[in-house]
Amino acid sequence: TPGPAVAVSMTAADFGSAIVAAAPVRVEFWTAEKVLIAVWLIGMALLLLRLLTGTIRTNRLRRLEGEGLVTPVTVGWLRPSIILPAGWREWPAAQLQAVMAHEQEHVRRRDPLVQWLALLNRAVFWFHPLAWWLEKRLAGLSEEACDDAVLMGGHDPLEYSEFLLGLARAVREAGARVEVVGMAMPGTFLPERIRRIAGGAKMQRISKTRMAGLVLFCGAAGMVCAGASVGYRAGAPAAVVQQKADAPVLMAQAEAPGQSVRGSVFDPADLPVAGASVTLTNADSGATLTTSTNDQGDFRLGGFAPGTYSVSVKVPGFKSLIHSGVRVAMGESRNSGKMMLQVGDVAEAVTVTGSRNATAAFVGTLGPMTNVPNSAPPAPAPPVVPVAAPATGGKVGPANLINAVRPSYPVELQRAGVAGTVRVEAIISKEGVLTGTRVVSSPDAGLTQAVMGALSQWRFRPSSLDGQPIEVATTIDVNYSVND
Repeated sequence: TPGPAVAVSMTAADFGSAIVAAAPVRVEFWTAEKVLIAVWLIGMALLLLRLLTGTIRTNRLRRLEGEGLVTPVTVGWLRPSIILPAGWREWPAAQLQAVMAHEQEHVRRRDPLVQWLALLNRAVFWFHPLAWWLEKRLAGLSEEACDDAVLMGGHDPLEYSEFLLGLARAVREAGARVEVVGMAMPGTFLPERIRRIAGGAKMQRISKTRMAGLVLFCGAAGMVCAGASVGYRAGAPAAVVQQKADAPVLMAQAEAPGQSVRGSVFDPADLPVAGASVTLTNADSGATLTTSTNDQGDFRLGGFAPGTYSVSVKVPGFKSLIHSGVRVAMGESRNSGKMMLQVGDVAEAVTVTGSRNATAAFVGTLGPMTNVPNSAPPAPAPPVVPVAAPATGGKVGPANLINAVRPSYPVELQRAGVAGTVRVEAIISKEGVLTGTRVVSSPDAGLTQAVMGALSQWRFRPSSLDGQPIEVATTIDVNYSVND
């Protein structure tokens, strides 16, 4: 009785085409840069909330007409107001005049607006020590200027110092804090102010000429700093911007001055590859910038920030080519040179299914049927007709399996339940036959012998590059499985 038929299914796939269809690697969301940005946003939000709360309390304080205050305060941006504590009517006339002279100088100088802008600057640049120093320094200088105005009005320095100390003592005894956006008279740096008043420091004024020169200098410095970070946009950018996965996208202005990466792409026949997809990827952010090669195989990418990048080239039928660790400095034009592609490998997969209940093959006078040679040798593969070399390369004809002899499944191995995958690496020659076959892995020597015997009779239509036959590497997997 003949044994059951062995089911065989075969599939073939071209690795070169599969590489192009591979999904891009997803960029990690929480990078170090994004964490720092999140921390900055949280800090700025907290300080802006505090500034908003102080502004609201300031408006509320105006409506309450100073209820709960223990020290004079000047508040308001466009129309500043002086708010006095509830007991100001009991103050001596000299003290009231000094207080009003101090606060009126705040009104004239628009100090509440300057303080609010300094607090806004501190909220945005809270991570920078100079922002905190600037806010305190401006508040201290405004108090010194108002002190000078009081003394210039003829008030006694010692008596005025007593007024300031009395107000500071009242604030401390009340256990209060001035949490409004305004200029409180005790202010900051009170010890330094008292020493300055007692020492008879002269009022420092700046001339209009120096003020105009200072404004021009600050404006020019600001223009220079802003100009150093301005990007340029060309009329006709040569690069195409793409976005893969959830990665950010580089802003591309290929003809703009600044950083750039250029190079050329060639195939193994040393012919330029036109239309090759070239992608520039930032190593830190994952941002990408993509362009294509011209008819001479050349490419150029420009208009991106300095940093470390990788340059990848993808062409159907070829292996992906990646140059990583490309560092581009400010204003540098980096040349990647001649990038040589390699033809993609070919993969073959065969599935052979057997049964534990398989019976022995019929043996006659000529011996086992499995040992009967084929009646005719396999037909040779049709040759690839060479054509004249084209002007540009990158044209790959994949190898096609045209004659496949199915591998046998020895009955004794089926009954023993021996299964697994036999992996073989080989070269498909220009004549379409397998050469240099090498067994990578196998579960059993009997299966190896069966596979090698079948592969020696396989025939391919050989691969071609730019119309010329070429050798190409291949990996063949023969999967043996046993049904109960």
